[in-house]
Amino acid sequence: MSPSDKTASQHFISTLLNGACEKAFAGQYSAGIAIVKAAKAYDPHNAYLHSLEFRIQTLLEAEQRNVLSEELLREFTQSLPVIVDQAVEATKDLLLPEDGGEKYKGLESLKSTLFRRADQYIENGEFFNALAEIQRVYIIEPANLLAKHYEFKIKEMSLLRMQGGSPEKPKNHKPAEQNQNRRLPVLV
Repeated sequence: MSPSDKTASQHFISTLLNGACEKAFAGQYSAGIAIVKAAKAYDPHNAYLHSLEFRIQTLLEAEQRNVLSEELLREFTQSLPVIVDQAVEATKDLLLPEDGGEKYKGLESLKSTLFRRADQYIENGEFFNALAEIQRVYIIEPANLLAKHYEFKIKEMSLLRMQGGSPEKPKNHKPAEQNQNRRLPVLV
């Protein structure tokens, strides 16, 4: 893959991973692992990133136990560039904030709108509709932690209401917009 064929996200991940390989080749395994973990923060489901981290971690552990042989070192370091290429290729559809793309901004705006709607439904005690809005967030971002938190709390409130233990409006619900200093909203 030539540099001109890479998307901005692929270039970003490629830069990180090449840095990780350089650290690993220099015997700075901990630094290499830290760089791979940074890449995993942008693409946590990329199996090649997990494989790359595992391989560098294996080298670190072998060195710490004084069992790092030339053969193991050669085998693992020869495989690192191949794994990097596969990891970069797997990021072709990844949207990063640094891309500045309109698609990313639009999806973030849509997620915010869905959370606001869910907040309104929660305030009105319409838990089924609130849950439907959260399900739409999963379409955009399947691993969204805020959506998972909302889903859990909505189901909890719905169950309480079905058991007769919850008022129509949750007393301590604070919409996501009011919790800008916190990552997760407080739904009690």
